[in-house]
Amino acid sequence: GWTDVASEQQGNWLSAKAGLAGFSILLLLAVFVLWACIGKEHRPRGKGGFEPEELGSWTDMHPAIAGRLWRFDRESASDVTAAVLRLVDKGYVSLRRDVTLQGDGAKPAHYALVCAEPLCADRSPDAAEKFVPALSAEETNAPKNAFSALDRATLDLLFARCGDGARTLPFSAIVRAAEEHPHEFLSWLNDWQKVLSEDVQAQELFEKKGWRLQIPIMVLGAVWALAGFACWYFLRDAFYAAIMVPTGALLMLCGAHMPRRSQAGAELNAQCETLRAWLKERAGGASDTPVDDTMPRGASEGDRSENDELRGNLAIYAYVLGVASPEGADALTSALDEGWKVARDALRAHVRSR
Repeated sequence: GWTDVASEQQGNWLSAKAGLAGFSILLLLAVFVLWACIGKEHRPRGKGGFEPEELGSWTDMHPAIAGRLWRFDRESASDVTAAVLRLVDKGYVSLRRDVTLQGDGAKPAHYALVCAEPLCADRSPDAAEKFVPALSAEETNAPKNAFSALDRATLDLLFARCGDGARTLPFSAIVRAAEEHPHEFLSWLNDWQKVLSEDVQAQELFEKKGWRLQIPIMVLGAVWALAGFACWYFLRDAFYAAIMVPTGALLMLCGAHMPRRSQAGAELNAQCETLRAWLKERAGGASDTPVDDTMPRGASEGDRSENDELRGNLAIYAYVLGVASPEGADALTSALDEGWKVARDALRAHVRSR
């Protein structure tokens, strides 16, 4: 009779729901196991702790690369600032501050970067192609302060592009370049980040398997969640949404965390953490405390020179790791961020006006 048919249909629906719930659990379990094998962070094998003498063994890495490692390969305007700080520390670029008297005291008004004369002898827009060709990090027996491709790209971005080949680059010129050439400005920043990304990939600080699986797993999670909403809407049964939507959300969460640092990257990141704690301790925990004076000066001239270099590295890494900010660093990052926003808004306005 009709009661038997209804009972059979109800049993089929219950079986289908149970099967769906079981499949969702198995799918989630499979992705979780995949994350545990591919996406879970490596455990550092280092002993922990930090001594200043150990800095030279791993700070040969460009500070902008260390910043990417610290932020899990996320792009930031501070990447450019870190690259500039390295050039300043090596003496290739100097930072100039104009001081304007206001009231009873002197307050900083404008900052500018000044390129060393041998580097910026040619004022043409393609001057970066002629920057110190004798210094190249790729050459055999290259000196310690040799230029890398990223250093050349940094000079190209700032002086040859934003500064139109001039030797002096006021920070305001960065924003002005974004206003006058919004599309080109974004392209310049993107090209610079590509050079940095290539260096990060060359260091093999992140595993490629996780990046390959991230998008497919997140798409699977989104489709699964949307299917749950669709079943709820068309079948008028909230059970599907109650099972499929949380499953889809967890799948997307697992996919987002699928990329991970390599074993070498995990080791370096652990050293960054211990270095950051060491710097904060030496700086008294104050984020605006200079780190330059935390290192003792040697008794001899050679010791002082070595410690001066060490202090320079520490100051850069204090900025990269968010402990302290050297003079002008925040202003440069703000100028780059403002330029990016100005260029982006200009392009959006152009698209809307078409």
